[in-house]
Amino acid sequence: MEPKQLLLYLSIFLASLSILFASLAIFAPGTLDNLGLTGYATAGINSTGKINLTMMQGVIINFTTDYIDWGAGIVDAGRYNATLDTSRTQSGCLYSTSVPNCLMYGANFSGPYGANNKTSGLIVYNIGNVNASVFLHTDQNATTLLGGSTPSAPPLYQFNVTNNGTNACTPPAGFTLGAWYDMNKTVDDGTPICGNLSFVSNKNSIKIDVRIVIPSTSRTGYLYDNITVVAEQAY
Repeated sequence: MEPKQLLLYLSIFLASLSILFASLAIFAPGTLDNLGLTGYATAGINSTGKINLTMMQGVIINFTTDYIDWGAGIVDAGRYNATLDTSRTQSGCLYSTSVPNCLMYGANFSGPYGANNKTSGLIVYNIGNVNASVFLHTDQNATTLLGGSTPSAPPLYQFNVTNNGTNACTPPAGFTLGAWYDMNKTVDDGTPICGNLSFVSNKNSIKIDVRIVIPSTSRTGYLYDNITVVAEQAY
């Protein structure tokens, strides 16, 4: 047989096979599967993809109320001292001789009254995505901030911490929420005030109140201190 004739016969044979397979695929579905020939993926009709990302942990705290300002004033004449206290809510006690729920007594300071009340304490929020351990750092104590003293009226500069959100803070060992503590000139991170401050909304804030007792012999002029809150991830 001549090569040209052989090539012609092979071409006719291959064309016939193509027509046969096409007919089987159209008119007899599944027949090709029985022959072991298929165009379907061997894994079936389902396929799976995926996405991937990594969320970083972040400790972020924020003062939403970051300023206490009692304004200008003086200890009332004839008194040993005066008290200013952000944990109290009642105004108009300028000459009270007792200790009711007064923002201020024994003195006349301009700050607690009017629209711009700056005497309601400091509010701290955990706005990160992990629980935080919180520390309080100050630059001064009662002596360096206020000075002055008499046997019956030493200066006081104190703070207390309470929950501003429901069960927000688990206090560290040896620290009690709502109790008054003396401010100290702290080093490093400062005094631990919250062992675990939640980051969950409505359970992630604390209030820091400040109380000062000013002797009549205190320093004069503009008196201030910086209060810094430091946080790290709680474990």
